[in-house]
Amino acid sequence: MKKTRIISFGIIVMLLVQLCSFSTVYAGKNEEEGIAILKKMGVVTEQDIENQGQYVSRAKFTYYASKVLGIFGVDNKMYFRDLPVDHWANPHVSALVEYGVIDTSEDGMFNPDSPVTPEQAYKIMLAGIGYREYAEYEGGGLAGYRIVANNAGITISTQKQDSLTLNEAVEIIYNAMNIGYPQIVGAGQYITQEVSKEH
Repeated sequence: MKKTRIISFGIIVMLLVQLCSFSTVYAGKNEEEGIAILKKMGVVTEQDIENQGQYVSRAKFTYYASKVLGIFGVDNKMYFRDLPVDHWANPHVSALVEYGVIDTSEDGMFNPDSPVTPEQAYKIMLAGIGYREYAEYEGGGLAGYRIVANNAGITISTQKQDSLTLNEAVEIIYNAMNIGYPQIVGAGQYITQEVSKEH
């Protein structure tokens, strides 16, 4: 049965209301403030902040995305051989698989402890807010999502090409949530519908 993706608009609105200061935060200033806001929302933990100099893992970024998008955990499902049902990230990864945000892999591996790359982060966030069809039109895969990310203006400069710091991960999450949801205006043509920040 086709599932309807459930996105918590309350969470999104709360995110945007609380992130009014991000226009300056992500002008390269005061990234710590952004992390503090997501901590207040229960997205990042004190331990995450203590270890923010380390890369963000694929499992951890998926957890962040699940919390921000409001795509809630799915129990007792196993889509990857290295994510058994008792793995802490399994419910969040499984939920994003079921809602078409994450794809299963041919080798059956998720590699939860590997660093999430910028392209993977763009893909997770853009698929989560409804840009999957747009990315498929642009060729699909990570390359298609990179094109969409560029067109939507959510790409960022990162210290490394194959990993993200906590600051960088939070910036991508904010940028993606701030572009709103896509509107189809013609065959293969999309525009972004910005979410109002008025409060």
